[in-house]
Amino acid sequence: MNGAQNMNVTTLDSVFPYSTYYPNQREMIDFIYRSARNGKNSVVESPTGSGKTIAVLSALLPIARERGKKIFYLCRTHEQMDRVIEELKMISKSTHATGLSMRSRRDLCLNEFIRENAQTAAE
Repeated sequence: MNGAQNMNVTTLDSVFPYSTYYPNQREMIDFIYRSARNGKNSVVESPTGSGKTIAVLSALLPIARERGKKIFYLCRTHEQMDRVIEELKMISKSTHATGLSMRSRRDLCLNEFIRENAQTAAE
Protein backbone atom coordinates (compact mmCIF):
# COMPACT_ATOMS: atom_id res chain seq x y z
CA MET A 1 0.00 0.00 0.00
CA ASN A 2 1.22 3.49 -0.71
CA GLY A 3 1.06 6.38 1.77
CA ALA A 4 -2.18 7.80 0.40
CA GLN A 5 -3.94 4.47 0.79
CA ASN A 6 -2.63 4.11 4.36
CA MET A 7 -3.97 7.56 5.21
CA ASN A 8 -7.37 6.58 3.79
CA VAL A 9 -7.51 3.41 5.89
CA THR A 10 -6.62 5.41 9.00
CA THR A 11 -9.24 8.03 8.14
CA LEU A 12 -11.93 5.40 7.59
CA ASP A 13 -11.07 3.64 10.85
CA SER A 14 -11.15 6.92 12.77
CA VAL A 15 -14.66 7.72 11.49
CA PHE A 16 -16.12 4.26 12.23
CA PRO A 17 -17.41 4.58 15.82
CA TYR A 18 -17.49 0.92 16.87
CA SER A 19 -14.66 -1.35 18.00
CA THR A 20 -15.56 -4.21 15.65
CA TYR A 21 -17.13 -4.64 12.23
CA TYR A 22 -20.00 -6.93 11.28
CA PRO A 23 -19.09 -9.65 8.78
CA ASN A 24 -18.37 -8.07 5.38
CA GLN A 25 -18.98 -4.58 6.75
CA ARG A 26 -15.38 -3.42 6.30
CA GLU A 27 -15.46 -4.62 2.69
CA MET A 28 -18.73 -2.72 2.21
CA ILE A 29 -17.12 0.47 3.56
CA ASP A 30 -14.08 0.03 1.31
CA PHE A 31 -16.29 -0.58 -1.74
CA ILE A 32 -18.41 2.53 -1.10
CA TYR A 33 -15.31 4.61 -0.36
CA ARG A 34 -13.46 3.53 -3.53
CA SER A 35 -16.55 4.05 -5.68
CA ALA A 36 -17.18 7.55 -4.35
CA ARG A 37 -13.50 8.47 -4.49
CA ASN A 38 -13.46 7.56 -8.18
CA GLY A 39 -16.70 9.40 -8.95
CA LYS A 40 -18.68 6.20 -9.41
CA ASN A 41 -22.09 5.23 -8.09
CA SER A 42 -22.46 2.16 -5.92
CA VAL A 43 -25.37 -0.02 -4.91
CA VAL A 44 -25.29 -1.97 -1.66
CA GLU A 45 -27.81 -4.65 -0.85
CA SER A 46 -27.60 -6.28 2.54
CA PRO A 47 -30.06 -7.53 5.18
CA THR A 48 -31.58 -5.25 7.80
CA GLY A 49 -29.20 -4.81 10.71
CA SER A 50 -26.04 -5.56 8.74
CA GLY A 51 -24.58 -2.10 9.23
CA LYS A 52 -25.32 -0.42 5.90
CA THR A 53 -26.11 2.98 7.40
CA ILE A 54 -22.88 3.30 9.37
CA ALA A 55 -20.95 1.86 6.43
CA VAL A 56 -22.24 4.54 4.08
CA LEU A 57 -21.59 7.35 6.55
CA SER A 58 -18.12 6.04 7.46
CA ALA A 59 -17.15 5.77 3.81
CA LEU A 60 -18.54 9.09 2.60
CA LEU A 61 -17.82 11.49 5.47
CA PRO A 62 -14.02 11.58 4.93
CA ILE A 63 -14.51 12.30 1.22
CA ALA A 64 -17.16 14.95 1.86
CA ARG A 65 -14.95 16.63 4.44
CA GLU A 66 -11.89 16.54 2.19
CA ARG A 67 -13.79 18.01 -0.76
CA GLY A 68 -15.90 20.48 1.21
CA LYS A 69 -19.12 18.71 0.21
CA LYS A 70 -22.33 17.81 1.99
CA ILE A 71 -24.05 14.43 2.09
CA PHE A 72 -27.78 14.25 1.42
CA TYR A 73 -29.10 11.00 2.88
CA LEU A 74 -32.68 10.38 1.81
CA CYS A 75 -34.89 7.85 3.58
CA ARG A 76 -38.33 6.45 2.97
CA THR A 77 -39.45 6.42 6.61
CA HIS A 78 -38.89 8.49 9.74
CA GLU A 79 -37.54 5.41 11.51
CA GLN A 80 -34.86 5.03 8.86
CA MET A 81 -33.92 8.70 9.19
CA ASP A 82 -33.80 8.35 12.98
CA ARG A 83 -31.26 5.55 12.50
CA VAL A 84 -29.08 7.75 10.29
CA ILE A 85 -29.11 10.50 12.91
CA GLU A 86 -28.27 7.98 15.68
CA GLU A 87 -25.27 6.74 13.71
CA LEU A 88 -24.16 10.29 12.93
CA LYS A 89 -24.28 11.07 16.66
CA MET A 90 -22.03 8.06 17.30
CA ILE A 91 -19.57 9.27 14.68
CA SER A 92 -19.60 12.81 16.05
CA LYS A 93 -18.31 11.59 19.42
CA SER A 94 -14.87 11.04 17.90
CA THR A 95 -14.85 13.35 14.89
CA HIS A 96 -16.58 16.61 14.03
CA ALA A 97 -19.70 15.69 12.10
CA THR A 98 -23.04 17.45 12.04
CA GLY A 99 -26.35 16.65 10.45
CA LEU A 100 -29.84 17.87 9.91
CA SER A 101 -32.99 15.79 9.70
CA MET A 102 -35.76 17.32 7.64
CA ARG A 103 -39.28 16.07 8.09
CA SER A 104 -42.75 17.06 7.04
CA ARG A 105 -44.30 20.24 8.39
CA ARG A 106 -46.84 18.13 10.28
CA ASP A 107 -44.09 16.42 12.27
CA LEU A 108 -42.20 19.64 12.99
CA CYS A 109 -45.06 21.51 14.67
CA LEU A 110 -44.31 22.02 18.38
CA ASN A 111 -47.95 22.54 19.35
CA GLU A 112 -49.27 19.09 20.24
CA PHE A 113 -52.94 20.07 19.77
CA ILE A 114 -52.33 21.37 16.25
CA ARG A 115 -50.15 18.38 15.40
CA GLU A 116 -52.87 15.94 16.50
CA ASN A 117 -55.70 17.83 14.78
CA ALA A 118 -53.99 19.05 11.61
CA GLN A 119 -55.62 16.45 9.36
CA THR A 120 -59.13 17.20 10.67
CA ALA A 121 -58.62 20.94 10.18
CA ALA A 122 -57.40 20.39 6.61
CA GLU A 123 -60.60 18.57 5.65
